[in-house]
Amino acid sequence: IDFISCSFVAEDSAVIQPMALASSSCITYVATQEIGYREKDRNEQLNSKTSSVDGDGNYTKYGAWYGLNPAAWCHMFVSWCANQAKIGTSVIPKTASCDTGMNSFKNWGRFQYSRAYGGSYTPKVGDILYIGVSTTDSNHVGIVTSVTSSTVTIIDGNSSNQVKRTTHSLTSSSIIGYGTPAYNSQTHNWQAYGARYRCSNCGMITSSIPGIS
Repeated sequence: IDFISCSFVAEDSAVIQPMALASSSCITYVATQEIGYREKDRNEQLNSKTSSVDGDGNYTKYGAWYGLNPAAWCHMFVSWCANQAKIGTSVIPKTASCDTGMNSFKNWGRFQYSRAYGGSYTPKVGDILYIGVSTTDSNHVGIVTSVTSSTVTIIDGNSSNQVKRTTHSLTSSSIIGYGTPAYNSQTHNWQAYGARYRCSNCGMITSSIPGIS
């Protein structure tokens, strides 16, 4: 686990956890590492055993972090990813409610309506996509990871009881719009980490600094 030496001294915590920095590439990296995570049912949660039958459901590590288990967890997943990437709550809200999250971006003047709702905005990687039935009623959310001329791909929690990568048409009537976080940086914040490099936002470690697409 990246052991350096017996005399290794950890970096100053103020350096490796800078809440002032916020990166779209960091949150998408964190979200990508979670793909395949599945919620637990009540028996799994109580007995720490894997069950082939989905019972009560909605027990997750994201809900445990937020302090709300069992509960619908799609926005808790987004908020958890932001926290892991050291992104402050003034950039991406910490909430379990899709409506609250969407309204936060609206109140900050950082919400763009989708094409189905009269907007012309093209989403960007790191945007927060809100799904629902009206401009005031969102019931699902995900993190934008890629965009084409006709589609937008997100990583979303509580999608078929797990974290998945899903793709939607940009003209889909289910997409209300996009929160556009006020990121200060669009790339990882690389620092020397022994003979490697480590992102001080999300913890990604690499032997060489990769290009960020």
